[in-house]
Amino acid sequence: MSIQCLSFKKFEKGLLLGFASLYIEKWDVEIHGCSLFSKNGGRWINMPSKEYKNDLDETKWSPLIKFRDRNHQDAFSHVAIAAIDKFCSENTCE
Repeated sequence: MSIQCLSFKKFEKGLLLGFASLYIEKWDVEIHGCSLFSKNGGRWINMPSKEYKNDLDETKWSPLIKFRDRNHQDAFSHVAIAAIDKFCSENTCE
């Protein structure tokens, strides 16, 4: 799978590192609002999500795009993180 990072905006808060726009060449699709997280040396990508309030008035997030297979999610994250790293090595990521 070929993924290109179109942009990355740092936004460090808790485990969140920032937001990326990604282009998946095979599908000819752009996905905006992917979030990059880090914990205990590991990093992963979450797909764009929508904020909502549950019955207890707590803020929660629901993904707009979801992989059904965890292995596909992990493979996507791996390639997307490499694309973000490449983008940030070639550009100023602020």
